[in-house]
Amino acid sequence: MKLEEIRSQLLTQLQINLNYWDDVINNTNPGNYGVEDWDISISPNNFYVDIPNKTFSFKDMSFTAKVLLGASHGDSSIEQDFSTRLYGKGTFDFISNKEIKIENIEISPNVNLNIY
Repeated sequence: MKLEEIRSQLLTQLQINLNYWDDVINNTNPGNYGVEDWDISISPNNFYVDIPNKTFSFKDMSFTAKVLLGASHGDSSIEQDFSTRLYGKGTFDFISNKEIKIENIEISPNVNLNIY
């Protein structure tokens, strides 16, 4: 696999897997929110892949989301737009000669929502 294919697969997995971003929201101050919708964007120059060591890292990734405050459903919930810049690193492994999978990821901690 070429570098661009690996980078593309990693970014796709980051885009579609809510578990990574759910952790970002749940580890915020003041705490625990539901994620309604999210999106990430990053310049290719800020996303690094080390193929021999099966690692990747990123900086200045834009993360935007709609978070639910209060009750997760119903009239008592409030939807709020949220955006921040993140950095992180992780590991991946090859599933086949055409597919990779993120094994581990650490995303910048202590995001402060400053919503309320």
